[in-house]
Amino acid sequence: MEYWGLLKALERGEVPTLLLLHGRESLLIDELLDRLTRACFPDPAQAALDRESLVGEATTADAILGAAASLPFLAARRLVIVREAGALPAREAERFLAEMERLRGAAGAWPPPSAAVVFAAQALDARAPLRKAVPPEAQVEVRAPTGRALVGWLQARARGLGVELTDEAAELLIDLVGEEPGRLAGELEKAWLYAGERRIDVAEVRTVVGETRVRRLFELTRALEGGEAGAALRTLDALLTGGEEPLGLLAQVTRHVRELWQAKGWAEQGRAVPELARQLRRPPKAVEALLARAGAIPEARLGRALAECWEVERRLKSSRDDPAGLLAVLVAGLCRG
Repeated sequence: MEYWGLLKALERGEVPTLLLLHGRESLLIDELLDRLTRACFPDPAQAALDRESLVGEATTADAILGAAASLPFLAARRLVIVREAGALPAREAERFLAEMERLRGAAGAWPPPSAAVVFAAQALDARAPLRKAVPPEAQVEVRAPTGRALVGWLQARARGLGVELTDEAAELLIDLVGEEPGRLAGELEKAWLYAGERRIDVAEVRTVVGETRVRRLFELTRALEGGEAGAALRTLDALLTGGEEPLGLLAQVTRHVRELWQAKGWAEQGRAVPELARQLRRPPKAVEALLARAGAIPEARLGRALAECWEVERRLKSSRDDPAGLLAVLVAGLCRG
């Protein structure tokens, strides 16, 4: 089952009998567990009596099977959640697998219709017994949304808080904070507390994210536009030391290269600065600086620069290379043009 398919099913009130949720994003897994709880128990009082929460390291196969076999008290079904399921002792996991197969052979299905059993794990090896015990169609890999889906995810969270988040504000929040859901959710809540009942626009985002961080990100972009390698590397180091995620900073650098390429192409088509400013959502003076920098770099070099950004992204996600070193080499190369 796909993550987004599960979300839609829960919105319709459809709760699968058996689920295995796994992935790196603990925030998204916790949100899914909350949604499952609300879907099972429209009345919160029911959850107090008919939901059982177990922890993998401290539970046993008998506890899981017994919880699923217990009849619900007030609700239509009993919800059994096993958190940190990857920490279930191997002996208990193997025993659970064997017993579940026996029950399926005797009754034709497990869990029983009166229960919904959900395993949740942040890290789970493909060879783990639980991966064998739960059918593939009941396994959901929880991945962080990206691109437009991330904007929609932020706006949905804002609606849940009772406030509107504009497209521009959501995009700026992602630009400033990066794509890590936990950090985005935290900054969104700050913006909500600041905005109150008003909608969250660009001004609120700039206020809550912090002027120092905004200024440093601006300084990095300005140094890249001016080809100032020393200033760019100092700012990059300050941002990383301040806790910025390497992938978030890479997104900023990649966006700068893409804008250089776009500005160069559009200028060659004869588009004026005011039009480019509207297209790029940048002040005219910033666009003029962008055009000056783009004019000094051959188009083929810009194409290679964008490919270099993608290569750094691949290495950040798949290797043990030093993120700071990779970014420093990339930024220095971009400044040299």
